[in-house]
Amino acid sequence: MTFIRKVTSVQSQRISYFDNERQGRETLLLLHGLAGDSSFWRYNIPFWDSQGFRVIAVDMHGTDIQTAPQKNSVSYLARIICAFMQDLNLSCCHIVGHSMGGQIAVFMAYWHPDRVKSLHLIAPAGFEYFSRQEIEYLVPKLTPEFALTAFTNRIMSITYHFHQWRSEWEWFHDLHRKYFTQVCGYASQIAAFMRNMLYEPVYDILPWISVPTQVLSGQRDNLIPNFFIHQQTTQEIMEIGTRKIQQGRLILFENMGHNLMIENSDAVNRQIAYFIKYQL
Repeated sequence: MTFIRKVTSVQSQRISYFDNERQGRETLLLLHGLAGDSSFWRYNIPFWDSQGFRVIAVDMHGTDIQTAPQKNSVSYLARIICAFMQDLNLSCCHIVGHSMGGQIAVFMAYWHPDRVKSLHLIAPAGFEYFSRQEIEYLVPKLTPEFALTAFTNRIMSITYHFHQWRSEWEWFHDLHRKYFTQVCGYASQIAAFMRNMLYEPVYDILPWISVPTQVLSGQRDNLIPNFFIHQQTTQEIMEIGTRKIQQGRLILFENMGHNLMIENSDAVNRQIAYFIKYQL
């Protein structure tokens, strides 16, 4: 599908976003992960559009220097997206967040539970606990050069973001190469987000998440846990985090990696639809 974006300003921050502009009763707000954009939901949006949902997907890193975030932190983006919802008169949404987007969505549900109808966390960042010593070890390694290599090296990208690669996903690499080579300061922005994701975990606020929540995780996720220092399994981390949430439910998918909404969009779409229809 074609991603025709709109641009608006919220608290002096310019935001690029996709909106199918349906005027149904239900709205789905999609928050992508690190170094992504709204087109990461290209296999999900058509389904929700066909179900009569209004679908809004935010480009959280922006698509150019004008829409790049003024602060490279997850809590900043959470506040901006809450203000963005208010400007669009979105009183209550179903929020779907992938990876860093899941970390941002948890902050939103913590601050404004009345505005989150349901929360769907896909391979969420922030569930994994890092000690102070571990953070001090990792942060110096998260440089712009590391970010550039991690996201533009094709082999690394396939290995860590997917379990079973398909050739039709080549757009994933093309998009990363585009942003890292064409958007000024993009590598520095992504490296700063990597560091701030460690400094702003949601691990300790999960017990205060009161909205109906499901966590969707691929058991073959090669990014969670951090492969440098942790020996836990993805399942263990997601089970611990989900148990902390008051109305949390965990769905594990076999033979799926970090980008499970791309690897098996049908299964993810159906699971979210089932939760919204029967669990609320």
